[in-house]
Amino acid sequence: MDESGGALFSTLREKWIKRQAHVSVKGLEASIEYYLETYNQNPKPFRWHKKTDEILGSVARAAKALGK
Repeated sequence: MDESGGALFSTLREKWIKRQAHVSVKGLEASIEYYLETYNQNPKPFRWHKKTDEILGSVARAAKALGK
């Protein structure tokens, strides 16, 4: 998954899932589907706030920490 997908899931988790009470997996799935349908009615592109060098530096540090 690319970073823009990661941003969507982060937003989904922070702005929707944490604010809902889910008592079943089906309820959680229905809630996520509702959020995505609502989000897709007025989608906004993900905007990068870091420069390329900052992103690549983060990737390099993560790879080093993971031994890759």
